[in-house]
Amino acid sequence: MLTKNKPTTLTMRYEQVLVAHKALMVLAQMDLPRDTAMHIRRLVRVVGPPAEDAQEERRKLLRLHAQIDERGQVVADEHDQVQFGSDEKRSAYEEAHRELMELEAELEVVQLRASSLPAEGLRAALLIALDDLLLDDLG
Repeated sequence: MLTKNKPTTLTMRYEQVLVAHKALMVLAQMDLPRDTAMHIRRLVRVVGPPAEDAQEERRKLLRLHAQIDERGQVVADEHDQVQFGSDEKRSAYEEAHRELMELEAELEVVQLRASSLPAEGLRAALLIALDDLLLDDLG
């Protein structure tokens, strides 16, 4: 049995939080040992709120800068690309979005040990996406 690692405070940019949350949700769909699954559940509970905050702020930025239809919905084209109506509005959104993604969240987490993940079926991109949520204890 592995000794439990201690909680640590991580500072992550919103961009990293969103990527890590998505990676945790991918892991949540895998067949994992109960202890690992519970650890992922705890991480999702910590990472989820700032990820939702970032998404909500992004939605506000879209409502502020994008074209809005008569129902109050953001207008997108047939390729699901948001329509802004002008280059200025698109540029303003992109700048505000960049600034949003640079904001930081402090998270109190117990890092997930790499050794607790299955050796089969993992892609390097998933491990990279976990960023500092993953503790490399494999040497």
